[in-house]
Order: sequence, then structure tokens, then C-alpha cells
Amino acid sequence: MSTLAEQDKKKRAAKRFPYACIAECEAEGKRHDIKIINISTSGVQFAVRNKIESKNPIMIRWRDSRFGGFNPTFLLAREIHNPESGEYPFFYGAQYFNLTQEMKDSLFKLLKLSLIHI
Repeated sequence: MSTLAEQDKKKRAAKRFPYACIAECEAEGKRHDIKIINISTSGVQFAVRNKIESKNPIMIRWRDSRFGGFNPTFLLAREIHNPESGEYPFFYGAQYFNLTQEMKDSLFKLLKLSLIHI
């Protein structure tokens, strides 16, 4: 039986959509090659080769074949280390941070297309 807090968290959780793409993350002046795994209205989940240590906003850049370039900023929300994951053993959940209206609009279009293709 789940607790009331767990039920509330499930209600609030944003629906994630699979969105596999290679991207670049810039954190604390260092660049990391990453794999975006999924995307939602609240952020992205991605995998990276090396641990990212940052309490400051990070930038993730990628190019979508339909919508062009993206470069939103994020705050790292959670980390999972899974050594069995091979080349990309660190997984992060990152929440959007301080987005411009233009970036919000572009991400909304991307999410809307993800909804259609499920």
C-alpha cells in the first residue's frame, strides 16, 4: 500500500516521453557528451560517462531534425549511478531552469510531437 505522499508525487510527476538523442552538457566549465533518454514538461533524463558535480545550472545542447537547435538550462534534481550500464553509467534527472519564452515554445512543440507519436 502506498502512502499519501507517494500517491501525491505520482499525480504531480510529469509524463515522460522517450526521446533518444546525443547531446552535449556544459557544467562548471566542463563539457560532457551525454545521451538524452526521455523528455517531459518538467525536464529531461540523461546518461553520461562521468559524474557531474554541479549545484549551479547546467546547459544541455542538442539538435532535433524537425525543430532545430535546443540549449535550455537545467538544475540537476537526482543522480543514479549504475556501473552495469556500460559506457554511460551515470543517470541524471534535470529540471528546466530559467527558460526563455522562445525555448519554452520550442520545447512545447517538441513535446506535442512526442505525444502524437506514442
